Amino acid sequence: LVVNSDNPLLSVESVKEHTKVDFRLAIVGTGDDCNIKLTDICDKGIEGVQCTLKIFVDGELREYKLELPVIGAHNLWNAAEAIAVGLRFGIDPQEVLI
Repeated sequence: LVVNSDNPLLSVESVKEHTKVDFRLAIVGTGDDCNIKLTDICDKGIEGVQCTLKIFVDGELREYKLELPVIGAHNLWNAAEAIAVGLRFGIDPQEVLI
């Protein structure tokens, strides 16, 4: 299960409280408890959005620059959540961000 921990309704505590199934949890957001942390978020309006993703891959903290040619910073979270799914399937973030 992939959750955006920046949404109070999807906090780790809330998700665990309201689900009774055993599952692996991927946490995406701006907090220090995230598996994929978004930092340096920049909304450039019509020119797009960008941020830095901090991700633990193979036990090593890696940083990736994510740039999207779309309007709306919320799309950064959508992309980060998609990357979290890819990680569960063994896809290296660098392969997706090229």
